[in-house]
Amino acid sequence: MHFTIEQFLSHPLLKEAKLLFSNKAMLTQPIESISVIETPVERLIRENEIVLTTAIGCEENDTFKSFIKAIYASHAAAIAIAIGRNVTTIPESILKFARKHEFPIILLPWKIRFSDIIKIVTEGVYKQKQYFADKADSLQRRLLQLYFEGDSLSRALKLIEDETGMQVYLLQEEFAAAFFSLNQEHPTNYLQYDQVQIDKPSVVCTIWNTRAQVFPFHIYDHYIGIIILETAMLSFELIDWFVLEKITIALRLWFKKDRILIEQENKEKTEFIKTLVEGKYNDWKKIEKQVNRFNIDKSVKYFCIVGFAEMEDCEQKYSSFESQISKIAFDCARSLRIEMISTFQSGYLSIFLNSAVSLYNEFIDVFEEKLAIYCLPYFSWGISERLTDVYAFPHNYKDAKIALEIGRRQKGPGTRNTSSDTSIFRLLSHLSENKLADDLVRQTIEPLITYNRERGLDLFRTLSYYINYQGNISQTARALALQRQSLLYRLQKIESLTGKSLSEPDDRFLLQLCQKLLTISGVQ
Repeated sequence: MHFTIEQFLSHPLLKEAKLLFSNKAMLTQPIESISVIETPVERLIRENEIVLTTAIGCEENDTFKSFIKAIYASHAAAIAIAIGRNVTTIPESILKFARKHEFPIILLPWKIRFSDIIKIVTEGVYKQKQYFADKADSLQRRLLQLYFEGDSLSRALKLIEDETGMQVYLLQEEFAAAFFSLNQEHPTNYLQYDQVQIDKPSVVCTIWNTRAQVFPFHIYDHYIGIIILETAMLSFELIDWFVLEKITIALRLWFKKDRILIEQENKEKTEFIKTLVEGKYNDWKKIEKQVNRFNIDKSVKYFCIVGFAEMEDCEQKYSSFESQISKIAFDCARSLRIEMISTFQSGYLSIFLNSAVSLYNEFIDVFEEKLAIYCLPYFSWGISERLTDVYAFPHNYKDAKIALEIGRRQKGPGTRNTSSDTSIFRLLSHLSENKLADDLVRQTIEPLITYNRERGLDLFRTLSYYINYQGNISQTARALALQRQSLLYRLQKIESLTGKSLSEPDDRFLLQLCQKLLTISGVQ
């Protein structure tokens, strides 16, 4: 309850004061402050303020009526006029206006000092605020007791409903669950997240003829929660905002507890996905249990996208925005109605999508747009286009990572490359695991690496450029910024160190094969 006009007039000092006409709405009109105003008004009046005046300068009826209208337009609670010196009676035109708009006019005996009236209102407002503060503290203590006793959030909402006599429910951000009290089935009529203001408290009228008090609050970080108190009562009285603030401080504890549990489960799930991706498992029964525990559907097929953030000291700095990037990726997948599993490892973002492979460009487009909005680093991408179940994640991840690294080397950072774009390199990656192939590469190319280490002349790079430009001397020299004679000297040195002739097709093929195998080993 607020301090009202009825309580104001019940004070013994005001027994001779007179409310010209009244009804229930007038008597229950809340008073929140008081001021002394004479003409002109000039926006000096607060909402629900009682205005004291001697009406000096209002001898003319039109001036007096304009004065009353200006106070009414300021949403004042009432006007109290000292009768005697400046005004002795209230003109009929003013009485007619006040009746029509149900605006309270109080006549005060001239002998009552304004300072005494100000004291009455100040003390009355303070007592009511103290009453609300005590009630809010009591309700907050009871909510905290429920929390520490392990009771549910629904039970807490039921307690608030019992205290306020209103329907109470909580909303989270769009697409998240709504929370209701224990005595309710999930109602069909309730406000949605996108139907209310989330930047400030407000009161709204619903389409099902109820009025709702809406109070947004921070659950944690940038997540917004909204508590709704709704009633069909015609005499709707606002719950003080500071009372709702006290309530929401307690309600945050339930969300914080849930967040800790969710974060722990997500951490465990991430570690499990890393185990799957790396193929570091030998107990299939244990893997099956974990797959079931985290509700991973074994029957669906996934393709893999691997991203690398293009920033300095990427692995070191990744931890500062991993959670933010993970949430953005999840939101993008949800907006496209795609099921997603993701993990970070060694600076790489691995995303497994259960959808048509053709959607990867659309997903990356949406993801990169969000990254740009939040000023996060851009990514290079590798895509494995084969669909596999969760047990083949290591193969999918390997294909996507090879596509990523080969694409970065060939086209530079910030590009997208599929496994089909780099099919020759995937073939070579399997060959590179063969011991005979590894020995061949070492015997053929290692002399060039040793020469570079000892003499500082990168003959392997020279060979790579020469192969890429298909043996064209002029183009190779230009790309390496070398004179023709310097390039010829290097090519002769390559032939002497490897024992292979660049003019012989078989030798040239062998050198090219070894060069690509060595590149692949660097990628892996």
